[in-house]
Amino acid sequence: MEILEVGLRKDLARDSARVARAYEATDLAIDPPNFSGSGALHSRRTPAEITAEHVRMISTHCEPEAFRPLPMRSKHDTPTRAPSPTLGARDPNDDATLNLDPSRGPVRIKGQWASIQTKQTTIVVWAPDFVHRAIEGYESAPPPRIGNQRPPASDLRSARVQRRRERSQQTRKAQSERRRSEARANRGSLACAAARAARTEVTARATLRAQGCARASFLKTPLSDETSSPAPATG
Repeated sequence: MEILEVGLRKDLARDSARVARAYEATDLAIDPPNFSGSGALHSRRTPAEITAEHVRMISTHCEPEAFRPLPMRSKHDTPTRAPSPTLGARDPNDDATLNLDPSRGPVRIKGQWASIQTKQTTIVVWAPDFVHRAIEGYESAPPPRIGNQRPPASDLRSARVQRRRERSQQTRKAQSERRRSEARANRGSLACAAARAARTEVTARATLRAQGCARASFLKTPLSDETSSPAPATG
């Protein structure tokens, strides 16, 4: 379940509402070559420089108020010199709140509500949800209906077509199921008829066999004297 929170930016940008998300910009950190001149040397930007440019565009176009300097500062602190190789990671850039020059250290912006830090071609943003939505974009959602306002005709037409398609699919499915049930019933009826015919044939054969045995036994029985001598004549 998602909860929609509505309020002022300063209230929505509280510390407990800030989350960190990593945005992979490898595909965007490629500077295509320029083939406008034959044999001319072209200076192509490095992936770090392109990533720094993406950070600059995010801070100026995606909720720029979130990336303004901290309230106690009048402006961002930027590095004044290149990092010293002897200091390593503990260079002046560690205290800078804004650095868009990768040659002077890690690209970063530390604003009042949001912060950005880069690592190679990955951009890590620590910010509230409305800043991330400005970077990622909004999900497509159906337009809200106001009162009795009807949706556009195209939406109604597509909804009718969808309902008609669903009813057609349901009708075809019901017809197919009915044909299968009728075929099963017909197969059962044919099987029952064949079984009855087989039983009738067996019964008929048994009856004929019994009648033949009875006739044969009758023919084999000898005639008695009473039946063979003629009856005496009465005077």
